[in-house]
Amino acid sequence: MISNERGYTLIELLVVLMIISIIGSITLIYIQSPYSSFESNHTISQFENDLYYAQQLAISNGIPAYFYINSSRNFYAIRQDNQNVFEQSFNANVSFERGSLDVYDIKFLANGNISKSGTLFMNVGTKSYAIVFLIGKGRFYFEER
Repeated sequence: MISNERGYTLIELLVVLMIISIIGSITLIYIQSPYSSFESNHTISQFENDLYYAQQLAISNGIPAYFYINSSRNFYAIRQDNQNVFEQSFNANVSFERGSLDVYDIKFLANGNISKSGTLFMNVGTKSYAIVFLIGKGRFYFEER
């Protein structure tokens, strides 16, 4: 009796499994890159929205609002009348550097203007940003360095 049925050898199966695992690991590497980009974009967006919130809080209450950043404990807060009105934590991969402004210099006056114009530097992972505060109307923008 001659059998025409042939199966796969163990070596052929191992080669196929190895190829599948290599392709799978390559796709995982490319998936992590957009995630880190999403995380940095989210951090920048959250920080920007909280700055606008501090500005609007100063305008609506008619008293200055201080934006206090504590890099050692990874949080920032909005203060009015020496009380924290709002507090937000951030990842350990976020750091701030002094430019022409320090982390204690962000203060929105009752009319919404910033008390001192200048630049504060923010590092999110491997990316670096400059937060530029313009004089008048409390305007600011983020610039990638």
